[in-house]
This record gives sequence, C-alpha cells and structure tokens, in this order.
Amino acid sequence: MKYPGNIQRIFLILCIAAWCGALAATHIPMPSMPHSTSDKTFHLVGYFFLTGIFLLTLRAYRIKHPRRWIIVICVILAYGAADELTQPLVGRGCELKDFFADAIGMATAVGLDILHLCWSKWRNKQKTSAAKHT
Repeated sequence: MKYPGNIQRIFLILCIAAWCGALAATHIPMPSMPHSTSDKTFHLVGYFFLTGIFLLTLRAYRIKHPRRWIIVICVILAYGAADELTQPLVGRGCELKDFFADAIGMATAVGLDILHLCWSKWRNKQKTSAAKHT
C-alpha cells in the first residue's frame, strides 16, 4: 500500500513521540506499585503499542516483510534490554521478567502483523478465484 508523504510524517511523529514517552515513563523514579497491579502487564501492553506504532511507521515507509519484522524484533529487543539495564541509574529495578514481558508484547504485535499479511493474501486469493469463476 502506498501512503502519501504527509501520512508517513504523521506516523513518524507518532512513533517518535511514543518512543520518547516510553523512555520518559520508564526512567522517572516511581514509588512501588500497588500490590494489586503487576507492572508486567504495563510492560506487555506498552511494548505491544510501541511495537505496533513502529510496525505501522515502517509499513508507511514501504519497508516490506520480512525485513520489517527483523528490524522491529532487533530494535525492540535491544531497546528493551537497554531500558531495563539503565533503570537502576534512576532508582528503579532491573528485572529479567520485565524484559520477558516486553518481548511478549513485541512478539504479539509482530504476530498480529504476520496474521494480517496471511489474512490479506488469503482474501486476495479468494477474490481472484471468485473473479475467474464469474
């Protein structure tokens, strides 16, 4: 799909804003979480959305699969590791479980992108097949 240049810029601005917001949110010293809330859920959901906007931005710039997925997986995992390793600098904890939650959020978003591709190809095949039979 071809996107007009202004849509590409909008996705890029949203992506940069999301990454800056994530960096700020994970590096602000915070009091301990309430006992009823697991921060793993925040990690999973946050990285799902961070990955999603990154995927949409790369798609807007016509980065094709599987290159798009490879870029996203490498960048998100590297960022997740750096994010966890630098949090102790501001008095927050560094946990391997947080990194795993980040990776699960990323994998879910990439998995949905892959499913969308498969569904689109199947749908196009069905339309082509139906057109040949009419």
